Amino acid sequence: MGVLTNRGSVFVDEYSNTLVVRDIQRGIDNARELVRRLDVQTPQVLIESSIVEATTDFARDLGVQWGYKHSVGPQTGNPTGVNFPGTIGLGGSGLGTAANGLPFIADFPANVKLGSGSALDLALGSIDGSQALDIRLSALETQGKARIISRPRVVTLNSVAATIKSLTILRVKLPGTGTVINTGAGGAAGATSTATEKIETGIILNVTPQVSSDGFVLLDIFAKSSQADFTHLTDGIPNEISREANSHVLIKEGQTVVLGGIYRDNADSQQSGIPFLKDIPGLGWLFRDTNRSDRREDLLVFLTPRVMGGPTRGLPSAEELWTHRE
Repeated sequence: MGVLTNRGSVFVDEYSNTLVVRDIQRGIDNARELVRRLDVQTPQVLIESSIVEATTDFARDLGVQWGYKHSVGPQTGNPTGVNFPGTIGLGGSGLGTAANGLPFIADFPANVKLGSGSALDLALGSIDGSQALDIRLSALETQGKARIISRPRVVTLNSVAATIKSLTILRVKLPGTGTVINTGAGGAAGATSTATEKIETGIILNVTPQVSSDGFVLLDIFAKSSQADFTHLTDGIPNEISREANSHVLIKEGQTVVLGGIYRDNADSQQSGIPFLKDIPGLGWLFRDTNRSDRREDLLVFLTPRVMGGPTRGLPSAEELWTHRE
């Protein structure tokens, strides 16, 4: 059964979003009732979010440098008593020198710069100058904590995806191709230019809310956190470290859900030293440099959906939304 009678007609004005209906009273009443049922405001959802990025850094570097020199000969007052060898010298060579000019035998310093670490020198020598010992200990420890909190808000329609971004834009220089352009006879080649690539790193959050008829909201959440890795480059362009999470959450309107588990722990331990000697129990530290670093990153996302307006009659229930969430 149609809405209008055989004598009825309808005209649509898209610019003013208007329907013009011509018919007898019964047809006009049917059209008015149909428009009343269909032309309703779609519920809007305000998504309040808090994005918390927590970072903890720790690094420790312990190093040692020591040199030793022993001389035997008439000039030091302890001759060997034989024609050959008449003099004997034992000590470090070619690895650097201590504060008193003594060459190092073991040279494994900590990565200490001026004003950013500690170093201790101990110099010992005999009266006759035949023996000398110098030990330098260097140490560096750094520790840092950082927390970044952002609170973006976005309004979207029911069942329409909303995107929240907190990005850092990096401009990376692209490698040159070495192409030469010939401008023709009598022309001059244009100046070379440098191309750059835009890399977006940070947090991207996609949320699709679905409102139920009984006061619940189903959130379809996709979260991505990325950062540039300048320790691994491809043609001078940093690689991307990315962490992603997907979730479906059904919560009461106005309540808060926490999306966590986007966690990264990077621990690194390195040792360099003299083979075999650096592994001696108790004395191995005299022959090695130990470097340890630990970086922990955690990302927490707090989401609070609030239904702003629009009727919810006729919408699926919370149970139906959860059943058909995929």
